[in-house]
Amino acid sequence: MPPEDSISGKAYEQCIAIVDLAEQMGGSQSSKEVNALRERCNCQAKTSWKYEEEYGWSFVSRPDAQAELKKCES
Repeated sequence: MPPEDSISGKAYEQCIAIVDLAEQMGGSQSSKEVNALRERCNCQAKTSWKYEEEYGWSFVSRPDAQAELKKCES
């Protein structure tokens, strides 16, 4: 996982906070969906960190990074 003080780390924290909130609001009915969202957060964090390490904060505008992040959605 990315370091907490990185862009990727901060984005991961926000993603997990949203998932936690969704879990609290949805109760046990949404556990399958919540697990899928957690996996998506993990995928996005790992992918983002890979590009952030190589390109710095400008990785967010790279088409190759965006394409790889899109893969986390499926």
